This record gives sequence, structure tokens and C-alpha cells, in this order.
Amino acid sequence: MTAKVGRRAARRGGGRSPEVVATILTIVAYGILLVLGSSLRAGGLQPAPTEASPASSSPLASRATVDPLRGDIEALLQIDERLIAARKELRTLLAQKTLRGSDVAFAMRRINSALALGPERAARLSNDPSTREVGSQLEVLYASASTSAAHALDLAFGSDEAYRQAAQEIVDLFVDLPAIDVILRGLLEGAASAAPSPSASVAIAPSAATSSSPRAGASGSGAPVSSANPLELLRDPGFELALEQWALVLASPADQATATADRPLGDTGTASLRLDIAASDGSPAAIAVKEDRIVLQAGIKYAARVTIRSSVARPAQIRLVGPNEELYGIEVAQIGPEASELSFETYALLDEPDATFRIDIAGAQAGQVWLDDASLTQVPAS
Repeated sequence: MTAKVGRRAARRGGGRSPEVVATILTIVAYGILLVLGSSLRAGGLQPAPTEASPASSSPLASRATVDPLRGDIEALLQIDERLIAARKELRTLLAQKTLRGSDVAFAMRRINSALALGPERAARLSNDPSTREVGSQLEVLYASASTSAAHALDLAFGSDEAYRQAAQEIVDLFVDLPAIDVILRGLLEGAASAAPSPSASVAIAPSAATSSSPRAGASGSGAPVSSANPLELLRDPGFELALEQWALVLASPADQATATADRPLGDTGTASLRLDIAASDGSPAAIAVKEDRIVLQAGIKYAARVTIRSSVARPAQIRLVGPNEELYGIEVAQIGPEASELSFETYALLDEPDATFRIDIAGAQAGQVWLDDASLTQVPAS
């Protein structure tokens, strides 16, 4: 009550209330501070600006250049892995005394399929200053390989010698791919070293959580055989059920073979699969055993293997392919009376809902071949 009376008295007397006086003093003090601050900055007493590192020497600067291209670089490495595998296959064909044009054409179609995914990504690298050299090199290589592969496929009824020449062109072109891939991996490692490392993880499909469920990414009519590895994609990796989950494939009427269960090749499981080959035309995929309906996830690394033995020396290969023979990975080797393991690792470029794991038996000789301990698994990120 006393304060109210005082304010009314001040107004009647022409004076100012305490609130007004306080406001005026605040404004005056703020103005003085602004003037002093301007004088200090004019006199050179302002805080020194923080020194920035030159863009060219900053790891983050180089990472900023490479990071937008990371997906392209990783895809190019996977494409090159397919092309290197195809080169290995062509070299095996060229080493044979008799080369069939149809076998070369088969390999060229897979090369074309892989090459279709590369030029656009290589072009993006060649347009960036930090990756221009390697991008341009890949552009030229892919273009030359596409021309050679297209020429081979246009031969149609050309001579085997013409196919041999086309195959040799591809083998010569791809000789530099491993060195190019070293550069690409260096770009990725340089960018990764400048960034915090995220926790490594690998996607595991819910269906792979228990060994009694069908393997991740596969569905079959018969009951799957359990595996100790929860990442196993094959439904019967040990051939315990003979051909219940696997299928015997004969490429032509000239190829004759049957499949039956036999004793295991190793200490795992209770059976192997024995192929009794009566006749074959000798082509790389003349006689095969396959398991299909396998789901692959883009960007995931996979490991494939099989233990194999033959009563006579002959070529064999294991392949991971798409529904149109898109090649994801391959390993070719000579097999004989001693059990050996064929294996490879590869990445999936795209999501693939219907991949096939194939074991191909070549050679025209009659005889027996045993298969055991096959596997196709995701490789956990390191």
C-alpha cells in the first residue's frame, strides 16, 4: 500500500517512478557497453579468429570428396571381382586343347551382365578430381571389354578360333584389374581412417536364429538339415538327404550321370553325394548339382565352399549365380583322387531373391565324383 501511494505522489509531483528510473539506467549502461566494445575492436583487442587447417591437408576434406563415391567404389570392387573370376574361367578354357565356342559365349554373357553395372559408376569417379585417374582407367577398360564381349556374342556360328581370339582379348584386358582394385581399396581405407568406425554388424535373417528352422534366405519342400552355423544358407550343406534339397543337372543328352548317397568324405555328417558319370561332352557345366531359391542381400559378403573328390583327374568349379546366370562368384580347380576343397568369397551387388549354388563337373571321362561339406554363409563384418 505504501509503494502505491509513493508512485501516485511521484506522478502528481512530476517525478519518475523507481521502475522508470531503473529502465533508463539499464538502457544507458547497455549503450555505454556497445560504444566500449566498438572501441576495443577498432583498437585491435578483439579475440583472434580460430586458425583453420588448409582444406587440402585435412583428412576430413579428403573424406568429404570420397564419401559420396563410397557406394560406387564398393560396387566397382564387386564388379571387378566378377570380371576377375570370369578371366580365370576363360584362362581355364584357353588352356584346353579343344575350345568350344559355346563355352566362351556362355562366359561372355556373364561378363556382359557384370559390365552393364560398371560404366556409369566409373564415369562418376572420372568426374571427381580425387578419383579421376582410376575412374578414367576403368571407363576405358569397361568400354574395351564390352566391345570384345559383344563381338564374341555376335560370332553366332563363328569358328572356335575366333572365339579363342575373343577370349584372349578379355584375358589380356583384365590383367590390370587387381592393381586397379588396390587403388580403389586404398581410397576406401583412406576415407575410413578419417571417420569414427561404426560398430561392425551383420544382418541375420530371423529365420536363421535357430538350427531347426529353414536356413536364412532359403525355402524348400523338404525338411532342412540343421547346421551348427546360424548363418548357413544351404538347406542341406552336408548332402545328408541326397537329392531331396539338391538337384542333378545334365546339360545335354550327351551327359549321363546318376546320384546316390555314399560314405562321408570327412568327419562331419553321415553321408556324401556320389555322382556316377557314364558319359559327358566335357564342357565346364556338363554335369552339375545345384541348390536354388537362395536369398542374397546387397552389400553382404558371402563365403562358399565344398569338399570334392574324383576317381579320375578332371576340372570342376563351384559358382554362385543369379536366375539368368549372373555370376556372383566362382572357383575353378582340377580335382582328383585326393579330397580337396573349392572355395571363394564374394559380395552381392544387389538384393537377389533367387540365387543358385552350383557345383559343376567337367571332363569327358567316365568315373565317380564325391561331394560333401558344402557351405554358403554370410561373412561377419570385421
